[in-house]
Amino acid sequence: MRKRKTNQGNLSMRRCEIVSNLESEDGEELFSIERMKQVLEEKSKTCIKEFSYIIHDKDVYTEEDERKNEKYKCGELKPKHIHLLLRFF
Repeated sequence: MRKRKTNQGNLSMRRCEIVSNLESEDGEELFSIERMKQVLEEKSKTCIKEFSYIIHDKDVYTEEDERKNEKYKCGELKPKHIHLLLRFF
């Protein structure tokens, strides 16, 4: 997240990246793609200038991931997750 100081001394966010798993370990939906699309459509009229997203569903754990946390096993699929980039007016 990048912030910029305005003339009034307030902090103003111009760009933001959101990364979220799509489901919990139990399979419960954490992030709704359909709801996201609705909100982006609404907000693109007032505050979101541009957006993009990608769903990662083929990422695998690396040896480094496994070294950092033994519950991860190198070569196993990571949970499906989304990267959402927002650019504001």
